[in-house]
Parts: sequence; structure tokens; C-alpha cells
Amino acid sequence: MEYEMGYDKGYDMGKIYVIGIGPGDRRLMTDLGREALEKSDVIVGYKVYIDLIREDYPEKEFLESGMREEILRCEKCIALAREGKTVSLICSGDAGVYGMASPLLEVAEKEGFMDVEIIPGVTAALAGAAILGAPVSHDFCTISLSDLLTPWELIEKRLRSAAEGDFCIVIYNPASRKRADYLKKACGILMEKLPEDTSVAVCSMDVNGLKSTNDKSGHLKGDILLRESAACILKSFGDETGKNVFRIGGDEFAAICLNCSEEQIKEALERFREEQERYGISISAGCAWAPSVREEKIQQLFEKADRLM
Repeated sequence: MEYEMGYDKGYDMGKIYVIGIGPGDRRLMTDLGREALEKSDVIVGYKVYIDLIREDYPEKEFLESGMREEILRCEKCIALAREGKTVSLICSGDAGVYGMASPLLEVAEKEGFMDVEIIPGVTAALAGAAILGAPVSHDFCTISLSDLLTPWELIEKRLRSAAEGDFCIVIYNPASRKRADYLKKACGILMEKLPEDTSVAVCSMDVNGLKSTNDKSGHLKGDILLRESAACILKSFGDETGKNVFRIGGDEFAAICLNCSEEQIKEALERFREEQERYGISISAGCAWAPSVREEKIQQLFEKADRLM
């Protein structure tokens, strides 16, 4: 994405909307967000998010870019607005929760551009909580595991402090190719509070065929496969809250089962096989069990479960 930041002061200034389009389901985008997109001349965003809304706005001009080009997108929005255009910068979830609102406002302040409106959206913490029931109806916190801007030592401190404060914790940015084991590390840190005689099982799972589904049928079909896989895993391994099941990233899921016997895990694996047949999907799985967290740490159990998968 290449352009010049220069502009002609003779033009009327345009406007920039920063819109959180929700957690992926089009029905969860707010009416206010849709109205802003309808008013826009240009929609700017990360390619995956552009693909989610492109067919709904065929008459719009779209500008897309890849990962790690957030600042370039912000600068492009300001350049277009200074040409008199109404521009929407989109991101997932809510723009103010690990989204594009902060970088856009920082760049806008630096460039002296004032006409920016932040449109709230449904963040993943709320969408996920609704599926589980009401886990964030009291005090909760969000912690990002991304160490691009925050040192891992500080993230560890926040995790331990949140566990000590007995918060319901929402984890954002749990893993990536370079941070494949960060969520597993976080689980180990959070479980330091457990009594040492707590039995524990870790189940690692990969959804088979997700990449080919995305490539051949698009990300919307891939999202359906992920939702069906999550439902299958929750019914098989979820406790009464469902908070012990989580998506690590991409096609990876995991479940941590506490105070369970080997026999209970075998029964859960049999339910898992039956649920896969019912949904018509395929998920590879490996399970590791220990009679107490004193004997084997969570990280070791994850490694063992991954080898068994």
C-alpha cells in the first residue's frame, strides 16, 4: 500500500469512522456500524475483515492490506479523508478493545486531523460469554497474551494478579505461529492456585480440514466449521460452565478437566467420537491425565497430549 500524505488545502475535509464489525457473525454488527458503512465512500481494513462484509456493500471502494500494516491503514484513511471522502476503518469486535481506535486516534492527532468518530461494536468477550451463559456478569478483566507491545514478564504478573483477585479472566490474542505455547503457559500460571492434590486432564484437539474449507469455500464456511467443532467439544468435555474449553488459535482447541478420573476421560472421549459423527466433522485429539498437579505441570500435560494427538 503506497501513497503520499500530502493534500490540497482547497478540498473540504472528509470524515473517518472507526468501526468494530463484531466477532465474525454479520448479525452481531450494530445498526450504527451499518449506517456508517452506508455513508462511506471508502472502506479500509485487514483483508480477512474486508472479505466478511464486501458482498454487503458492492458499490463501495475497498482498500485492504495485510497483518502488521495497521499504521499504514490509519495513514491511508487520513489521506483519503483529506481528499474530502468519508472513510470507514474496520476491525473485528469493538474498535476500542485491542482494535483500531487507538492507533487511528494517535495518527490523527499527529497529523492534526480531528473529524473521527468511533463506532462501538460487540467484542469477542461478550459474544463468547453469551454462549457460555453469564460468566462476566460480575467483576472480570481482559488480558492480551500478545507480547508485541507488552513484555511477557508483565503479562505473567497480570495473570497472577488477576488469579489472586479471583477475577473471571478473558484472554485475548491467545496464540500465533510465533507464540504457539503462550496460552498453555498462561493456563499453567493460572492453575498455580489449585490445591496440589487436584487431578487434571488436558485434551488437545485439531479441527481437520479447516484450511481447505477456508481456501475452497471462504472464511464464512470456515467459521461455521469452527462453531460446530466448538459445540462438539463443549458437549463432550465442557463442565457446567464451559469455561474449561477454549480455542488456542487457528484450528486448535483444548480442554482442561479438573478433579476427573481416567474413567471419566475415557467416557468423554467416547462422547466426543459420537458427537463428531452427529455433526459430520473430523477432529483429531490427544488426552493426557495426571492424578495431581503436583506430579505433572500443565505445560508437561499439554506436551504429552500434543504427542498423542
